[in-house]
Amino acid sequence: MQNESAQEVIRGYRMLNKVEKDYPDDPDVLTALGSVLLRGKQPAEALRRFEKVLALRPAYAPYEVNAASALIAAGRKAEALRHLERTLQLDPLLQQAVELLSSVYKDQDEDAKAIGLVGRYQREMGITPAR
Repeated sequence: MQNESAQEVIRGYRMLNKVEKDYPDDPDVLTALGSVLLRGKQPAEALRRFEKVLALRPAYAPYEVNAASALIAAGRKAEALRHLERTLQLDPLLQQAVELLSSVYKDQDEDAKAIGLVGRYQREMGITPAR
């Protein structure tokens, strides 16, 4: 995926499918497969893998973001919102979650929430001075 080679992504997807059969409960395999599926415009299948990973390792912020990303791609932003808010409870400085949640807030015309979220993140990261 990093090289943006469709041929390599397809080859990787096939390999991951085989590995998933041997290691159906491996979070790394499921996460990689979910990422390829999400990139391939298969958010429902990606979500299935990401939800399984969350069941295997609950309360892990990056896995919550993965599930939220698949939900957003599937047009299920209200459900994604819950995952993203949980992510920030677990790790308030996870940039990907801040960006996604801010975007969801903006899409829901909750600009004040989006601005507050980004401002809080920037202060915590030392990007802008604390007031």
